[in-house]
Amino acid sequence: MFLYGQPNKPPSHGEKRSASLFEYAARHNGPLEDYHPQMLLQCLLWEKVETVKDIIVNLARNIRKTRAGDKRESDWESIPIDHYLRKDGPVKSNNPLSQQQYSLLFSTPEGENASDEDGFSRTLVMELLDQLESEPLPHLTPNEHAHLLVLIQTTLEIDEQRRALDSNGLRYVISMRSFYILNRRVKSDPNSPQSNGVIPRQTGYRERLRYRDIVWAFHSESQELLLNTSIAACNGKMCWSDARALGIFIWLRKHTWR
Repeated sequence: MFLYGQPNKPPSHGEKRSASLFEYAARHNGPLEDYHPQMLLQCLLWEKVETVKDIIVNLARNIRKTRAGDKRESDWESIPIDHYLRKDGPVKSNNPLSQQQYSLLFSTPEGENASDEDGFSRTLVMELLDQLESEPLPHLTPNEHAHLLVLIQTTLEIDEQRRALDSNGLRYVISMRSFYILNRRVKSDPNSPQSNGVIPRQTGYRERLRYRDIVWAFHSESQELLLNTSIAACNGKMCWSDARALGIFIWLRKHTWR
């Protein structure tokens, strides 16, 4: 067996650097990247919204430095491991010194010097989406790339509209918003094959929520709020097709709504 590596020469101006054989092997045999859509989805389902926001901010920071020529994609840094272990919400302490000592266990010097201006915001998310639209990440498949964009946008909407939802209600809203955003993206794509009203399965378009996502709403104690959120997702007017797609008749236990 012969292994051929690529010469480690710097790319010329305007030329994109390709990954070496070792980077390719490590990416396909190692753990998933922080920003992989499966990582984001599982974190959202486990109510780690703040962790997902940190991942998105870190991705935007890495892309910005890569395009400025300050860093290579192979040198991208992951978020500290303690972000996955903490409960949702930033770790706060009344003692700044103890908080700094705690963060020093896993944080990198670059992360400590991060500016508050680079925090999670609508401006940062929209700029990141525009960058990923114009130049997709090369090691993600088209389907993974589309789901990454959807989850980033979903996280923004969840962060802006999060109210007094319980755990199951939050999981349903995450799935519901992803459902509408992904279908909207498929329909707006001019290259999407939609002949005779039939959309192939591989495009990602779905007629309804999965039952595993609908069940979250059934076990939620915030059903009135979930209903209002679902109606708002339908532009304020829910039709029979929308109610069927969202499984309203399966999870709604109260019949006093109009």
